[in-house]
Amino acid sequence: MNCLKCVAMGLALLVIAACGDTSAERDIGRADRQIPDDPAQTSADTARLAELAASAPDAPRFEAGRSYDLPALIDLAQSRNPATREAWLAAREAGRQSGIVGSALLPVITAAAVAGRQSTNTSLPLPLIGDVPGSVETSGEAVALTATWLLYDFGENAARQRAATSLSRVSEIAFNTVHRQLIFDVSAAYHSRLAALKKVAASREARTRSADLVRAAERRFEQGSGTTVEVAQARQLDAQTRLVEEAANGEARAAAVNLAALINVPPSTGIRLKPPGAGLPSATDKTLERVLDQAFARRSDVRAALAQVDAAQASLDATVASYRPKVFSGGYTSAGDGRVDLNGLAPIGLNTAGSSGLFIGVSVPIVDGGLREKRLAAARDRLERSRAGVEVARLSATREIALSYETLRTALALYPATRALTDAARTTADAAKEAYSGGIGTISDAGVAELGLYAAKEALADAERDARVAAAALALATGN
Repeated sequence: MNCLKCVAMGLALLVIAACGDTSAERDIGRADRQIPDDPAQTSADTARLAELAASAPDAPRFEAGRSYDLPALIDLAQSRNPATREAWLAAREAGRQSGIVGSALLPVITAAAVAGRQSTNTSLPLPLIGDVPGSVETSGEAVALTATWLLYDFGENAARQRAATSLSRVSEIAFNTVHRQLIFDVSAAYHSRLAALKKVAASREARTRSADLVRAAERRFEQGSGTTVEVAQARQLDAQTRLVEEAANGEARAAAVNLAALINVPPSTGIRLKPPGAGLPSATDKTLERVLDQAFARRSDVRAALAQVDAAQASLDATVASYRPKVFSGGYTSAGDGRVDLNGLAPIGLNTAGSSGLFIGVSVPIVDGGLREKRLAAARDRLERSRAGVEVARLSATREIALSYETLRTALALYPATRALTDAARTTADAAKEAYSGGIGTISDAGVAELGLYAAKEALADAERDARVAAAALALATGN
């Protein structure tokens, strides 16, 4: 009878478990259709974004009426851009991992408490009466305190500590890399914004000069010395300058949005910029080979690759040491109390029991089914891969430094040539405009000269920007 009850109870539990399985596959629709967004999830994500934005740490305030120079913008971006905080938190987390590994050699103390009660239905045989149904109830409590301490592990924990320290150094280098990259990005955005504003000014001047030519063509036509073709050509020139003005305004707006994103302010924020001092950065007098030799030790990727080698070597040492004996000690103390209640009679108290002890031991791994060889092979592969990573980093650094070095040389050589071109284009445009207004030139010559002047001024703004950005790129590439 009892067996039938147990079987019935087991079947009932299985049915309940099957009915309680509420897992269901998510229907993602068809392969030729986008998966629709869940409106409820979208609303929840919007609320979470607002919550995270409200809980973000306070950042230095952006001053709308202030004119920012490049150092001030860099300082503002480093304190307001969340990328620096994210990298800083990652570095701090890696540093704490190093402390966690070191804690393995400290004693571990654990407390435990147990209480329980058990009731058993049974038959009690009594003389002259026979078996009498009854029950036995047992209850008790126990507490225990244990302590373990790893005394010696033949250098395994020390090796893991070295590995964690090396990986922490990788995170610290990554944090500095984020700062350096942000400095370069802000510098490039700053110079791009200034170059775009110069193009806007040049396009407005071109519009003014083209309007003058339109009026001159219309005046000549009214006086009988001009033709409708000249008027049409002048108006075409005016339309072309309007086109370049709109393009310049668009470039300036895009540059402003990029700069605003880097310093973490709304895209519509008006950022007033203070131009840099006169003069471009000077070309280095060092040869490319000397620049390369001095830059390798400062390159973040090279230093991080070297730290990865240290971490891989320490991990291999830890794997080797993990198969050596470990000496440990420990101790414990416990106490308990129990009671027995027979068929509702007065409970019988058992004696309170307690025990304690100290021990010292040695553990030695003997057979692990070949796991040791596989772990050692994997650790050696990681070490070889990290060493190859150093060469990859050196090759990448060489390419980036050489390209930045040559780009800066080219940009510095182009700037004076572009300035000479601009001066010559202005002379030509002024002469062609004056000649046409005086009745001896053609509108075609004046139009070509005006467009050539704008193109030269645009090239001059780009050349100055490229030279300054190239100098910042070389500084980034060389780890400065």
